[in-house]
Formats: sequence, structure tokens, C-alpha cells
Amino acid sequence: MLSARELDITWGNNRNYWRWISIPEARFKEVPVLISVCWFNICAFTNSRLLSPGTRYSAYIVFQTNDGFYGFIYFDGGPSDGRREGEIRDVKKPEWREDGWMEVELGEFFNEDSCDEIKLRLKEIEYLNWKSGLIIQGVEFRPQR
Repeated sequence: MLSARELDITWGNNRNYWRWISIPEARFKEVPVLISVCWFNICAFTNSRLLSPGTRYSAYIVFQTNDGFYGFIYFDGGPSDGRREGEIRDVKKPEWREDGWMEVELGEFFNEDSCDEIKLRLKEIEYLNWKSGLIIQGVEFRPQR
């Protein structure tokens, strides 16, 4: 698992937006708590040579939420009568882990021999609604079964 300190978190070192704290249940010394941002952008980088070649992987964000968690689910618009039909596709729901944290699969990739760096980005920068209350432990890459 890449620790949150190994991630590139936009405004991650600005105490107005994120605070780094120590909590006993965390695997790492400190984790970031989202205070409040509207521009949410996190990048993870890893060297493909640290992973098994010729293998399909899934990437997961490992997190908790606090009482101030809000802003990560947003529905845009709709008819004036308030009714809207539609379909939401490929929505991944958080799952509880044995270690007491939650995880959401962010995506999958095939680790080819020719790639040196793997980059993953988790962002919400389109609607700019305020978000808060996310505690990030890190990003985990696991081979698919």
C-alpha cells in the first residue's frame, strides 16, 4: 500500500484544507483528514517493476470518514417537476475491510513489461461542490483473482 504521504494531494500541506493526524488504527504514522475543499485531486504513482509483470491489478483507495463527511455524492440538475429518470453506471460502493477501514475500487490495469510508471488519479473538479470528512490511509494495488 502507498501511504497517504506518498500521494500527491492537491493542497495536502495547507492546514486550511487538510490536517495530518495520528490515529491508532492507521497503518502509517499519520493520515490526512479533509477539512474542506471544492477542488479534489489526488494522484498516486508507483513503479511497475514493484508489481508482478503480466498481471491484471485493481487499485483501491483505503479510507475512513468522520462525522463531518459530505459532498462526495452530487446529482446534477433534472426537470423542473423534480422527477428524473436515468441510469447510474459503474458506481463502486465502499466495502468494509478486516482492518476496520473502507475501500473503493478505483479501477484496474494490466501491468505490461514495457511500462515503468503507473499513475492513478482520483479527482472531482467539475462541479466544485464542497467536500469534507474524508480520512485517507492510502492506495493499494492488488492482483485480480
